[in-house]
Parts: sequence; structure tokens; C-alpha cells
Amino acid sequence: MVHDASRDDQPARTSSAWALGLVVLAVCGYFVPAATWSPMSRFALTRAVVEDGSITLGDWADATGDRAQRDDRWYSDKAPLPALAATIPYVVVRLTQRALDREAPAFEAQRRGDLPAVRVSLNRSAQRLLYACSVTVSGGGAVALTLVTLLWLRRRFGLGPSTFGAAVLALATPVLPYATSLFGHVPAGAAVFGALLLAEPRAPTRRYVVAGALLAAAVGCEYLMALPTAVLGGYLVFTAGPTMRDRGLGALRLAAGALPVVLAIATYHQVAFGGPFETGYSHLTNAQFRAGHAGGFMGIGAPTAEGLFGLTFGLRRGLFYLSPILLAAVVGTVARWRQLDGAVRAALLGLLVLGLANAGYYMWWGGAATGPRHLVPLLAALAPGLAIAWSWRPGRPLLLAAAAWSGLTMLAFAAVGLEAPETGEAVFGYAWSGLLDGRVSALSSASNLGMLLGLPSLVSLIPLWVLLVLGVRWIWRSAREGDDEQPKATREASETAEAS
Repeated sequence: MVHDASRDDQPARTSSAWALGLVVLAVCGYFVPAATWSPMSRFALTRAVVEDGSITLGDWADATGDRAQRDDRWYSDKAPLPALAATIPYVVVRLTQRALDREAPAFEAQRRGDLPAVRVSLNRSAQRLLYACSVTVSGGGAVALTLVTLLWLRRRFGLGPSTFGAAVLALATPVLPYATSLFGHVPAGAAVFGALLLAEPRAPTRRYVVAGALLAAAVGCEYLMALPTAVLGGYLVFTAGPTMRDRGLGALRLAAGALPVVLAIATYHQVAFGGPFETGYSHLTNAQFRAGHAGGFMGIGAPTAEGLFGLTFGLRRGLFYLSPILLAAVVGTVARWRQLDGAVRAALLGLLVLGLANAGYYMWWGGAATGPRHLVPLLAALAPGLAIAWSWRPGRPLLLAAAAWSGLTMLAFAAVGLEAPETGEAVFGYAWSGLLDGRVSALSSASNLGMLLGLPSLVSLIPLWVLLVLGVRWIWRSAREGDDEQPKATREASETAEAS
């Protein structure tokens, strides 16, 4: 009789998933996002679709500088899927507001010369609607990305290393601040790694179809994802089977899944910008943005040394400067490179392609931002390296210290405001100094649940710290319980051998 080991570890696996999902959602949902250009561009489109039955922004075009103009009409210049997905929570909350006879969403915006929306203030109804859209799309995307990463790692590692890798990704990298506001980076990441998880080598046909839809959806969340999704799509085609016929069928299945999503995005582009492949970036009115996108391919040229260093170790946007725990991920990846499977290598290649494109972008620093925001969708490619690093027990104290510092720094960015200035040192000069000076939720219309309950400044973060202590303790217990457990793929292989 073969012993079913999977049943023995089911409680630990379930506890780990619940712990991660609930903690990530609670942390993301604690922050009320600021009314800054990028989230307001998407929110204005969401509002227009629901309230006006239109994709033109109307009067709400003055609530953002991230906008495009065609003829005499204004549109969001962002990829449309996050805004369209946000229509669901918008409708639910708006119907509730109407039932309670609440005021209609409204804003006030200040201009400076030709620059619109230098400061935007939302009334309470609009603030709550933006919050609901952000928690659902970006916060929900973070939960999905975390759990997908956990499952993806469980194919390769035990429960303990997998839990550590997924938890660090969600709570100690720039994934966290971008999961608190209506950006497209985190949902794009959830879509990409959902596709990788589903379309394992020789997966059933229906999984390849869903994977194709998810890869297309990632591009619909962030246009720059077209480059790495092409790499990952090529990998999925190559692993569809050993023969050219199998791979051809795999390509057809991916295309079948992607087609409806591509057609929906193309229709939006046709209506808004006059062509299926025309985006808002071809119709920018901001002189700086227009000049930048005029060069190269949509503003992307050859990678520059400044961009490469700035995205990795630079003091204002450097990934490893803001989140040093990811250095351990790089060390783990390099040390075990020969043992990594094709899916992990393909994800890392996708991250490399995305990084090189970002380093060649005319505004490689991403404007007012926390870290290299364009890399956020593929940061889960580094999670296997984190899982490997966790397996080196003598180094765990240093690893945990780096994870704690990285996590606290990401929380500082989320608490002060993820839109760090375009110049200057970011960690101490903006995030930590702002936090210690009491500039909590300092950007326009930003808040947090503690402040909404009447707690002042730093005191408003105390409930969050309590939540984090309890949540991390739960995650830690789950990780320790699964320290010595075999990964699913290894366990299945050993059970098969024992049965035979």
C-alpha cells in the first residue's frame, strides 16, 4: 500500500496559503491610495465607463496628467484592463452610496501653467471608490500573485522555502507598495505567473488556452509586458510536446486563448485612438512625454549604463538598494543555476528582457515611483532564488535580517506615499525620513484605516504593526512546520517509484 504523503502535509499547506493570502490582503487594504496621476488616469476611465457609458474622460481629464488627446476628446494613456476590471467594485460601491444617498464622486484639481493636476483632492465618495478599485484590482492581484508564486514554488521546493519565497515577494519588495494603489504592475505579474503555473510541460489543452488569455491580459495591464510575454509564450510553445506537431498545437491553443483578449484591447484602441495598435502614448499632450516617446520604439532605445545601474543599485530607484533581500535571491539563483528547470529560467530571461527594455526607456526611473516599477510584474522570477537561500540554514539570521529591513522599508514607502520624488536618495531621504517626521499618507487624498478611525500620524500605523506581528508569526510557523517537507514534484516521483 502506498502512503499518501500529500495528505499528511495538507493542513500545513492550507495554513500557509491562508496566512499569506490574508496577511497580504490586510496589509494592502490598510492604505488608502493618493490621487496621483497614474492611478487617477485609470480611475477616471473606470468612472467614465460606469457613470457615462463612455471611454472618454470628460471633465475628469483634469484629474490627471497621464492622459491622451484625440481630436477634442481626452482618454487615459494607460493600458485599459485594470481600469475596466475596476468597474465591478466601482458599481458595487456606487450603488451602495446611492442607496445611502451619498454625494456623487467629485474632485478639485490645481494647475501650474500648462501642467494639469499638480494636486488633486477627492471628496469622500470618490476617495472610497478609488480605494475599493485599488483594493480589488491591485490588492486582489497581490493575493493572486502571492498564492500563484507559492504554488509555483511548491512544484520545486518544500513548504518552508516556498512560503518564505512567496512571503518575501509580497511583503518585502516593491510588489507591496504597488499593491496599495490602482497600478497595473501587480495584476500583470499575477497573470504572467498564473500562465506559467497552468501551462506546465504537456499540460491539458484547456490550460494552454487559459494561459494564452492570461499572457494577453498581462499586456492589457502594462504595454511593456509585450516583450517578456513573447519570451514566455515561446517557452510554453517549446515545452508543449516533443514533436513539431505538439508544439504547433500548443501555439494554436495559446493563440486561441489570447485572441478574445487581444480583440477586446484592439477594439478599445480602435475606438479611442483610431487604430487597433494605436495606444495613448501616440497621442500624448505633455511636451516632455511626447518628446520622449518620439524616439526609439515607444520611447525605448538601447539600454544605457545609467539606466542599468539606476535600476539595480542606484540610490533613487535601485532594486537591490531598496530591497536588499533580493541580493540573496540572486546568489541563490546563481549557486543553483544548473538545477533550475526551464520555467524558472524562462521567467528569469523574461525579467532580463524587461530590465534591458526598462534601462533603454527614456524615463527609466519611471517618474515619481518606488523602485523600478516596470520590473514589478516579473519579480516573482527571483522567488526560487529566495527559496534556495532559505535552505541554507547557517545563513538564516542574516537572511531574516535582510528580509525584515526590506519589508519595513517597503512599508515606509507605502505609509508615506509610493510616489517617491524623481530626484534624490529614496530610502532615507524620502521613505524613512518622511515616516520618522510623521508625514504619514502625505500625498493628496491619501489616508489609511487608522487615520480614518481618528488616529493621528504614526499612531495610525499601530494597528498595522500589530497585524503584521501576528501575521508574520503565523507565516513563520507555517514555514518552520514545512521546513523538511519534499516539494510536490519530488514527492510524486518517489511515490511513483515506491508504487512500482
